[in-house]
Amino acid sequence: MHHQHHHQQQQMLASPPIVDEDVITVPSALLSGEDLDPPPANTPLLPDREEFNTHLINHYPPTSRSIGGEIRQEFADRIISFLKDPRTEQDSAFRLFVRKKQFRILQVPSAGGGMREILVCSRKEGDSNVFKRVATVERFYDILSAYHIQDGIHCGIKKTQTSLGEQYHKIPRSVIELFLKLCPVCAKRLQSYRIFTNSLKEEGLYNKHRQSALKAIEQREQAYLTSISEDACIGCELRFILFSCV
Repeated sequence: MHHQHHHQQQQMLASPPIVDEDVITVPSALLSGEDLDPPPANTPLLPDREEFNTHLINHYPPTSRSIGGEIRQEFADRIISFLKDPRTEQDSAFRLFVRKKQFRILQVPSAGGGMREILVCSRKEGDSNVFKRVATVERFYDILSAYHIQDGIHCGIKKTQTSLGEQYHKIPRSVIELFLKLCPVCAKRLQSYRIFTNSLKEEGLYNKHRQSALKAIEQREQAYLTSISEDACIGCELRFILFSCV
C-alpha cells in the first residue's frame, strides 16, 4: 500500500499542469514575430529609467509576489522551470497557483528568425479564455516605452492601457499613471492643462461637477467669437493637449 501511494505521488509530480486543451486562443500580435526593441537607457522624450525603477521598487518590494499578473522575473523563471519539468517543484500552493492561472510556455516566431519562448497566462474574455503574455516587473519600463509613443504621439493612460491589454495579461493602471507622470512630454502638457483650467476657474467658467473642460472652452470661444484674441488660441492649444493625451 505504501509503495502504491509513493508511486502515485511520483506520478502526480511528473504530470503536467492541468489546462484546457480544447481551444487555445492567443492575440495575433504574439504570433507576428515582432520583438520589443528596448529604447536607449534615457531619451528626452521618455521618463528616466532609473527614476521609474526606483518608484517601482517602492511599489513592488523585492520579496513581493502578485497574483494579478504583475510578477518578478525570478518568479516567472520558477514558473517556466515547473512547466518544463513539474518534478522540480514540490510546493503544493505554488503548483496549484500555476494550474489555476493556466500558465503556459508559448513558442512564437522571433524577429531575428527561428522561435522564442514566452510565458503566457489565461485571461477570461467573453466566453473564451485568451492566453496573453506575462509582463514581469523588470520589463515594465521597456514595455511601456514601446506602447506609450505610437506614430510619434504620446498616448494617454486609456489608450496606452488598451494597447497593452491587446497583448499583455496585466500591467496595473497605477504603473501606467506613474510612467506618464514621469514622462517629460506628458508632464508638460498636464501642467499646461492645469494652468488653463485654473484660468477658467478664476473666470467662473469651469466646474468639474457640472461641465467638462471642453464645454468650458466652447463657452469661452463663443463669448469672444466677435473678436480675434489670444483666448481662442489658448482654447485651440488645450484641445490639442486633450486629444493628444487620450
